[in-house]
Amino acid sequence: MAQSPSTDATIHVRFYGPLRQFAGAEETTHTVAAGRSIRKLIVDLGVPEGHLVYTMCLVNGRRVPLDTPISDGDRVDVFQPIAGG
Repeated sequence: MAQSPSTDATIHVRFYGPLRQFAGAEETTHTVAAGRSIRKLIVDLGVPEGHLVYTMCLVNGRRVPLDTPISDGDRVDVFQPIAGG
């Protein structure tokens, strides 16, 4: 059953690494329409779309695709893997 577009969702977002520079904060709480994709949320918070190529996210501790819809109370961790060796 699809959620109503008028339903608000309060999301807790934490940025790691270089993505913090775009978001302006390490952690934020943001209210959006429930069902919005994580990708859209991240872009709305200031991260340019071009920087999402290698971006990964966890929702409530589980790795999910950026096109996953968000729900009220979700905790979203956003980061880019670091290469090296």
